[in-house]
Amino acid sequence: MIYLPFIVLILSLVVKIIILLHIPSFYVFDEIIITQISRLSLPQLLNTIRVEPHPPLFYLFLKMFPIENVLISKIIITLVSYLLFFLAFLYAFQRKIIQNHKLSLGLTIFVISFGFLEITSRVKQDSVSLPILFIIAFISLNMARLPSSLNIKELLTAHFLTLVLLFTGYIAYFQAMLVLLLATIYLHKFSVPRYLYLAQALVLSVYFSLYGYSQLVANSQRFTWVNDLYNSLLYAIRAYLGGYSGINFYVEALLIAFAFFFIKSLIKPPSINRQFFLNVVYLIVFLTITAYVTKFFVTIRYISFLFLLISLAVGWGITSSFTKKGYIYLFVAIVFTVNLTYYAVDIVSSTRGNETIESILNRYSKTSKVGLLMDSTISPLIHTLYNQSNENIVPVSVLFPRLLEERRIDSILLMLDGNFKNKQFYEIKSLLSENNLESYVYLLTLSNKQGYYDPERLVLRVLNDTCKSKEFIPLNYNNIIFVFRSCELE
Repeated sequence: MIYLPFIVLILSLVVKIIILLHIPSFYVFDEIIITQISRLSLPQLLNTIRVEPHPPLFYLFLKMFPIENVLISKIIITLVSYLLFFLAFLYAFQRKIIQNHKLSLGLTIFVISFGFLEITSRVKQDSVSLPILFIIAFISLNMARLPSSLNIKELLTAHFLTLVLLFTGYIAYFQAMLVLLLATIYLHKFSVPRYLYLAQALVLSVYFSLYGYSQLVANSQRFTWVNDLYNSLLYAIRAYLGGYSGINFYVEALLIAFAFFFIKSLIKPPSINRQFFLNVVYLIVFLTITAYVTKFFVTIRYISFLFLLISLAVGWGITSSFTKKGYIYLFVAIVFTVNLTYYAVDIVSSTRGNETIESILNRYSKTSKVGLLMDSTISPLIHTLYNQSNENIVPVSVLFPRLLEERRIDSILLMLDGNFKNKQFYEIKSLLSENNLESYVYLLTLSNKQGYYDPERLVLRVLNDTCKSKEFIPLNYNNIIFVFRSCELE
C-alpha cells in the first residue's frame, strides 16, 4: 500500500506520454497567452505581465522551451511536473511521513484525479508551482513533528522554495507561507524560524510595493468574469474528481463516496498523530472559507492544495472501512482507469472540435477576408494565433476596431479586455463598420449563465439585422458557429 502513490504516478506518466504522442497536441486559451508572452523581449515581458495575475519566473522558464513545438513543450512540462512530484513523494517516504501519517491512499486519490492529470500537462504555472508546494508542505511537516530539534538545512530549503514560488505562482506561494507559519509556530523554541519568516514577509512587502501592487490594481477589473461562474465547493470537487463530463452516474457515485468517507474520517479519526489530523481539518475549513470569499472555486487549479487535504481525509476514511486491501486496490483501479479514459476523450474531443472550427473558418475565408468574432475582446486573437497560417481570418475586437491587426499580445491589449454592457445597438454597428469587412464568423459558446461580455448578444443582433446571408452551424452541445456575409454596416 505504501508504494501505491509511486506506482500510479509512474503509470499515469507513461499513459500521458503515450496520449501526447498519439493525439495531436494544441495549446488552450491560457497556454497561448502564456507562451506568446514568453516570446517577448525581457522589457516587454515584464511590462506585459504587469496586467497579468502571474509573477515573471515561469515566463522566463519557458524561454528555454521550443514553444513553437507544442508536442515537445508539453512533454517537457509533463516530465518536469512529474519529476517534482516524484521528488516530493520520495522525500515524504524517506522521512517516513507517508508511513507514519498513513498518507498513501490519500496521495493516490489525488494522483488519479482528473484535475491532477490535467494540471501536470498544461503549460501553465501550476504544473511547476503545485509540486514545489508539496515539497514545502512535506518539509514543514517533517520539521513540525520534531519540534525539539531544528534542521537548518531543511528549514532553509523550505524558505528558498517558498521564495521561488513568490516568483512562480501566487496562490501556491501564499499557501506555502501558511504551511511555513504552522511549522514556525511548532518550532517556537527556536528564534531562527521566526527570523526567516519575518525575512520572507519583508521580501513580500518589497516585492508587492515594487511590482505586486501594480499587478493587483491592473487585474482588479479583469477578474470580473468570475462573477458569472459557479463558486461552489461541490462543483469544483466534481470537476477535480471526474473532469468536465457533466453529472452522470460515475461522477455522482464518486461524489457520494467521497463525502461518505470524508465524514467517516471525521467521526472516526485515523490512528495517527491527533494534532496532525486536527491541523488537516482546520486547514480544510480555513481554505474552504477562503475559497468562497476569494471565489477560488471557479476553477480547479485554484483549489489543488485543498483537494489534496480532502483526499487525505477520504483516504483515511476508506482505509478504516476496509480490512481487505483488495477492495481498495479495485477502487483505485476503477477510478484511475475511468479518469484516464475521460482525460483522453476530453483531449480527443477538444482536438476534433478545434479541427472542425479551423476547417469551417478556412472554408469561408478561401477567397476573401473574414472577421472572426467571439464573446470577449481578445478571444478572436487567441484563436487566430492558434492557426496563424490563414491570413484571411481577421481577429476582430468589437470595442476597439483594428486593435488586433498586429496579432500580438501586449499589456494594452490585455487591459482592454472589457465588456459590451454599456453599448447600444447603433454603437456596435458603427464600431463594426470600421473594420471594413463584409463577412463575419461568430463563434458562440453557450453556458448555463448569461454571458458576461455581451449579455444581450448585441453583436449577433447587429449582424443578423445588417447581413443579407446568414447561416449557423452547430458544433456540439455548447458551441455554435454563425456565418454572416454581404454585411452592410455603413
